[in-house]
Amino acid sequence: MNYKKKGGELEFIRPIDLPENMETLWNISLVRAEMSYFEMLEQRIAPEDARSVLPNATATTLSMTSNLRNWRSFFMARVSNEAHPDMKRIVLPLLAEFKKYIPILFEDIETEVKQSISLARAR
Repeated sequence: MNYKKKGGELEFIRPIDLPENMETLWNISLVRAEMSYFEMLEQRIAPEDARSVLPNATATTLSMTSNLRNWRSFFMARVSNEAHPDMKRIVLPLLAEFKKYIPILFEDIETEVKQSISLARAR
């Protein structure tokens, strides 16, 4: 994706566990990365190569489809104790929607349980 064609603005997602005393340093690094990215585009570097200087905190749009069995596995892996906090921030509201509309298939998925315990349960 060429962010310059998308309006020229990058969006960054602040990590949930970032200490407040590190926020200024984090913001400075984002500004530097953004400047480098747009400078590389100006130098006619391909967008897919210029993107390599952007941090993991760069926002992106995720679109996925799957069957219900795969959604169950996805949720059990992404709401477990071992899942990254930023992933849980996205997945927990999504799981709530699945539980609301298809409770029979998703109501037994518990959050903050060890993944091996969750996956071992009979389905």
